Amino acid sequence: MMTVHSHKGYPEIIGDVPGPDEVYSLSSDRVGMRRSKKPSSPFSFLRHGAVVKAVLGMKNNNRHVVKVSALNGPNGQPWTNAPQILWEFLARYCGEEGVQQTSKLFNPLVNYVFFDKFYVSVKQKVVGLKPFLNGLHFKLTNGRTRYAKNCLKRFETFGKHVEENPL
Repeated sequence: MMTVHSHKGYPEIIGDVPGPDEVYSLSSDRVGMRRSKKPSSPFSFLRHGAVVKAVLGMKNNNRHVVKVSALNGPNGQPWTNAPQILWEFLARYCGEEGVQQTSKLFNPLVNYVFFDKFYVSVKQKVVGLKPFLNGLHFKLTNGRTRYAKNCLKRFETFGKHVEENPL
């Protein structure tokens, strides 16, 4: 789906970009899982069930957004895998929803995933807008910790327990 003609992996905008308030319904009779007809939080244009399955599939394959600054890059250039992650999410989502590339809904979905924003709310009060990629990154890294405080000490304790209590 990533074409040579796209700018750094991002597609061209074809048609209108759905707004953060816009909701769609593909088919009212298709129920794949709980809340599959409801909008996904915070992405109002996407349905909850397909988002959950797409995100879970990406988590299981350890796919998440990575950005490398120019200072840390091996060639002195900034790098990111954001377009690949967005395309993979879109492909998984469309697969779950049954949306084909020839569907009328495909271009609005591409525009939404790559160019739209979602509302950020704190204590049920809207405080601003963020790009779709930020919300997807949060969903992909939810429940994962980057900080391993006392990791070596805990593994040492674990090793002692294994040695003392072999199976």
